[in-house]
Amino acid sequence: GTKERQERREEGREGGGKTTGNVPTLILAIKACDAGGEWKAAVKLVEEMRSKEGIRPDLYSFNTAIAACQKAGQVPQITRLLGRMEDLQVRPNTYTFIMATASCLHTAAFDKLFEVFAAMERSGLDPDDRFFRVLLQKFRGEDAWRESIHLLHVIRRAGRANQLFTKMVIEICAHAGEWKTAGYLLIEMRREGQLPDATSYAVAMRACLEAGEKGRTLGLWEEMKEGGVEPSKEACALAMSAALDLRDWNRVDAMVEELVEGGREGGGGNQNQRFFLEMMGSFVAGGRWRSALHLLRVLGGGGGREGGKEGENSASHQLSAGFYEQAVQACAVAGETERAVKTLDEMGRMGFQPSTFIYNVAMEACTKAGDLPGVLGLKRRMRTAKVEFDVVTCNTLLNAFAICGKWDEALSFLQRMPSQYGVRPNLVSCNTALKACVTGRRWREAVVLLNSMQAQNLAPDAVSYRTAMNACIEGGEANRALKIFDRMREDGLPWDVPTYNVVLKACAESHQPEMAWELFQQMQSAGLPAEVRTYTTLMNGWVEAGECHRAIQAFREMRAAGLQPDVYALTVGIKACGVCGLVTQALEFVEETLALRPRVNLDPITFNLAMQVCEEQGAGQEALEVFERMQAEAGVDPNWITYTIVLRVLTDEGRWEDVSALLSTIEGRLTATSSSSSSSSSSSSSPSSLAAVASAAATAATAAAAAEAGTVTAAVAGPAAIASPSLQHHPSSDSFFSEAMRRAVSMAEWDVVAHIFHLAVLSGAIAPPPSSILPPAAEAEPTASEDGIAAAAGGGGGGAAASTGSRKLDKYLYGGAVAAAKERGDVEEVERLITGLCEALSGMEGGKEGVREEYLHTVEDCMRSGDWFPLLEYYGPSLRGRGGGYSAWQQAQQMEQQRRGGERDHRRRGRR
Repeated sequence: GTKERQERREEGREGGGKTTGNVPTLILAIKACDAGGEWKAAVKLVEEMRSKEGIRPDLYSFNTAIAACQKAGQVPQITRLLGRMEDLQVRPNTYTFIMATASCLHTAAFDKLFEVFAAMERSGLDPDDRFFRVLLQKFRGEDAWRESIHLLHVIRRAGRANQLFTKMVIEICAHAGEWKTAGYLLIEMRREGQLPDATSYAVAMRACLEAGEKGRTLGLWEEMKEGGVEPSKEACALAMSAALDLRDWNRVDAMVEELVEGGREGGGGNQNQRFFLEMMGSFVAGGRWRSALHLLRVLGGGGGREGGKEGENSASHQLSAGFYEQAVQACAVAGETERAVKTLDEMGRMGFQPSTFIYNVAMEACTKAGDLPGVLGLKRRMRTAKVEFDVVTCNTLLNAFAICGKWDEALSFLQRMPSQYGVRPNLVSCNTALKACVTGRRWREAVVLLNSMQAQNLAPDAVSYRTAMNACIEGGEANRALKIFDRMREDGLPWDVPTYNVVLKACAESHQPEMAWELFQQMQSAGLPAEVRTYTTLMNGWVEAGECHRAIQAFREMRAAGLQPDVYALTVGIKACGVCGLVTQALEFVEETLALRPRVNLDPITFNLAMQVCEEQGAGQEALEVFERMQAEAGVDPNWITYTIVLRVLTDEGRWEDVSALLSTIEGRLTATSSSSSSSSSSSSSPSSLAAVASAAATAATAAAAAEAGTVTAAVAGPAAIASPSLQHHPSSDSFFSEAMRRAVSMAEWDVVAHIFHLAVLSGAIAPPPSSILPPAAEAEPTASEDGIAAAAGGGGGGAAASTGSRKLDKYLYGGAVAAAKERGDVEEVERLITGLCEALSGMEGGKEGVREEYLHTVEDCMRSGDWFPLLEYYGPSLRGRGGGYSAWQQAQQMEQQRRGGERDHRRRGRR
């Protein structure tokens, strides 16, 4: 070795001290590149060895470079190096192809894999069976069924085809859902003289069944029987399941008879019963309640048919309590609560006593469905049948009380558990009772229960403290929740992410954002990964404290952490933009919200906040664009708050034609609420003058707006809005009608005023006026037509008790309608409206006659002055001495309205 090194040094001196042309030196350099992960340098050195005269890369050089490319996942470079080896006639060894194949498998480069196989064939190397099995297993994990078929062809060309490889490819195709391909492979096996075994058939049958091809599943079953293949347990279960789903009772009966008479795989009755129980277990795991009930009927002697007689099938002796329990479980897993209870009833009629476990399963299903009467009914049946209660039973009952908001019954049941049911509450029992306190917002009871757990030798865990803190937060006692958190720290309990989330929420609710920020930093220092909910709670705390910029900064940090914001996070972000006046940022959040569709169902809240931000910053057109996109792109139906914002934007810009179109859209949705009978009754007996004026005005205004405004009107009353479902009356609708009436009266838009009043009556916000002015004697009993109006409007005959709205709203809207009728000179309409209002105000402000006389005086005063606002906020004689009367209130209101209008105009001018 010393002599060789000396000769290399001499060669280096003769070459002027350059050793780059030395083969061992280049090999060491390639190895160093491999160790350092520099695959490009390794490939370059191999290429340099080719280009230098007298130097030829050897097998070790190529393998070292291929190893470097393998570590970097550079499959194209590996195949290129294999080509260079063929050009230089360097014969690869097995290690070369192992590295190349491993790289193809790691990167799922299956097309390059076959190039490697071709190179192996050209080099005279023949992979063994174990090599192909490893490849097929890798294909199964990648669901690469096409590549597995190609590999099978390669194996066949190599003369290595056997039943094992074909079975593996069938499994790969079945796992990928390619049931047709799996069936074709079975046919090819038979053509080649390879008899498929029961396992191959079972794999193909499962693929067909999972694809919904139940008929093909039974076809494979028949082929297996005709070919003399003994069915396996899995194949029998799959064929039975397909027959049950198809309700092929004759085939089901035949299968059952075969199993009962001959026995499966030479077994007896016990084996058959075990087989059917395992089948029922598979139905439970998959929630296939129909198959479970069908099999139960078949084994019970009814053959699955309606009206089947007991004893009709010789398999009836196969039934045991376990079958009924499994059937109840299958129904419960699938959420079929009613069928689960009926199966439990049938179990009792057949002479089987349901166990405590199966009662618990049925009660849990009723609890998930929110069926508290069903849970209590099962509880009574357990006590009647003297079935023992266990702690799971009691905890299920407590959970039912908690979900249904019965906090008092939950706490009472918790106290009675030891005495009446002989069950000592455990930690889950107390935590579930605390959960009931959360739903009931009973923070005092939650604190008492948390303190009493120590007396019962139950140490509260993190769930206990979190639930108690949530109860305090929901009850408006966030500071008390922080005290519970201090106690949790004193007890030395570990803090997890859900605990931090609750504490951050308590800090936000108690207006302590700095404390929330400190806890958040502490959470990050502890290495706990923050969730979207964590950041959202932190943002909400900053927004409530007016620190909107810090809230937006928290949103950006959430993005930097790789978290995808949800709807609530984006809503809080828009809320922060409203505080800062960032319209552009709010619209960007709207874009992200729209991108969540269709994975997430959206609601109007997010869009309403964005529209409000645009409105407050004088960006009315942007608000209308959000209004249009929430319907067209998100499929969200506007609510009353949405319509109120749009109304303000349109009226501020004086676009009363678009306002009329908006009211027509609302009328279409309100009309969908009424039934056909109520609609016909309303149309035949509604007040002709007011309804006709409103309808004609809406039609004319919509047509004019469509001609002039084009796309703007389409946004307000386009097809998406017209096709919206019915619009229900809500307290927020009162704000919409009062705001709309105030703005319409202030601008003397009397046709719009009439339309607004008509919609308020139609929605049930106010009581409808009488259809005609009747003599006093006839007013005692309303006519049938008046009942129809009241039914359609949600009221009852025009009386005060019939109105679903407030008396203040009645005065406001009736006042506007009277002003519109007075301006039109419709005396009869004025009398009818005043009569309806007096009925609504009767008994509240000094009696019907006193109200009428005073109201008429106010109408005349408003007519002379041209100011109709005193009529909207009318105060009767008996109320004028209270609170300063009308004038003081009106003056304050007008000053506030002028201030808001001036601010809005100033923002619009600044934006322009």
